[in-house]
Amino acid sequence: MPFFVSGSVPPSLGHRIVLGPLETLYSALVRTRVHAYKCGWLQTYRPGIPVISVGNLTAG
Repeated sequence: MPFFVSGSVPPSLGHRIVLGPLETLYSALVRTRVHAYKCGWLQTYRPGIPVISVGNLTAG
């Protein structure tokens, strides 16, 4: 199967150089956010009624 169908193209060196540090920064931010929720520094909100969340819809 061609790479453009399977999506298994390895990232180029340029992509790794540019995106590598961004990935590290993003990962650190996400871990910090999760830690803040676990420690109680950030609070969750619980509405008083049941809520249905629908996402990833495409129209058109």
